[in-house]
Amino acid sequence: MGAASPFSWPIFPKTIAAKFVDQQCGSAMAGIHIGFMEIAMGFADIVMIGGMEHMTRVAMGNLARPDGPISPNLSLFTDPAFKHWDMPTTMNMGFTAEKLFGMSGLTKDDMDKWGVRSHQLAAKAQKEGFFKGEILPIEAEQGDGKMMLVDRDQSVRGDTTLQQMKDLKPAYRPDGNITAGNSSP
Repeated sequence: MGAASPFSWPIFPKTIAAKFVDQQCGSAMAGIHIGFMEIAMGFADIVMIGGMEHMTRVAMGNLARPDGPISPNLSLFTDPAFKHWDMPTTMNMGFTAEKLFGMSGLTKDDMDKWGVRSHQLAAKAQKEGFFKGEILPIEAEQGDGKMMLVDRDQSVRGDTTLQQMKDLKPAYRPDGNITAGNSSP
């Protein structure tokens, strides 16, 4: 049995509509979009949105291969009518980030400096308890069967230096600029 929950769930009647959105790293934002549209179109007066981004369980790998973790409709990649959509890029946020970087006018050094600053500010905010009211603590079973309380963003690296950031290899393209340090975890 795990630790007692530090909160209690509100109880809603069965007549309250609900939906679950699973778009991996975009689920919370997609929920906000849906909630906005519900209100804007007059279908709802009030909406409640909750989101959880859980990238650990996203199928990663070569998404364009038919034997990869996701099998897309290959005609989207091979039919010239769809070429303008640049499907390999649209299916991979890292490729999208590389494309946007090329259009941004930024340098890799700009991104690395921003990444270091972001990690340092996030670590400071964590230490000061800034996110306590925004992150719902949950227990997560680990590979060894032990339970771990997840109550903070585990990707924040407050001791990151600019040199460490510069030394990271590109994550998506051998000649790319997007790394694990200067992009969203």
